[in-house]
Amino acid sequence: MWVRVDEVITLHCDVPFATPPNLPITWMFAKDLRTQDLALFEELQGSAEGPLSLTIQDPTPGTIACRLGVLSEPLVRKYFYLNGALVTQDMEKANDFFTSVFTGKISLQESQAQEIRGKV
Repeated sequence: MWVRVDEVITLHCDVPFATPPNLPITWMFAKDLRTQDLALFEELQGSAEGPLSLTIQDPTPGTIACRLGVLSEPLVRKYFYLNGALVTQDMEKANDFFTSVFTGKISLQESQAQEIRGKV
C-alpha cells in the first residue's frame, strides 16, 4: 500500500472466519524492508481502537505484520507492505503548479492571479 508521511492510516487484523475469544494479537514492524522473516521485526504497541486495529500517523516505509495467536502456534499472520511516497500536500501543490506552468495548463484562477500581480 502506498502511504504519505503526512497521513494517518488504520490497519485491520480481522479475518473472514470466527476466531477463538481472547486470542492474543501482536503487531510488529520491520523498517524499510519488505519481508516475512519474523526475526527482522520489532514488536509494536496496539492502538486505542482495539487490538484488531492499528492506527499509524506519519507511516514509515516497511512491513507491518499482525499475528493472531501465540508465537509458537499462530492462527493467522497478515502482512502490510508500506511503500513510502515521501510527499506532503504542500509539495504536491507545488508540483501541480510547476507541471501546469511547463505544460501550459494554468488554471483560470492562477491566470487571473498572475494578471493582478502584473498590474501591481
